[in-house]
Amino acid sequence: MSSTKLVKTILFHGDNKYEVYATSEYADVDRIIHYKLRSCKNTDGSDGKSESIWVVYNPAVQLPDDLNYKKVSNIAPYLEKLQ
Repeated sequence: MSSTKLVKTILFHGDNKYEVYATSEYADVDRIIHYKLRSCKNTDGSDGKSESIWVVYNPAVQLPDDLNYKKVSNIAPYLEKLQ
């Protein structure tokens, strides 16, 4: 039995990131995690600059019902529609 692994990372509009999990790059998508980029102050605050970190926004994005988008290679247009 094959295990699910991270096979693709997609960035949209600068603050949205999706991690796509499947058994291979050519398989159906098993799981999608949506992250948002958040700003925060650096740990010591000495230079007054901020840092950004990725935080989980939705750990279980709904998988597409449309057969055209079920494959890893075709998932980007589906995720773009969710924006």
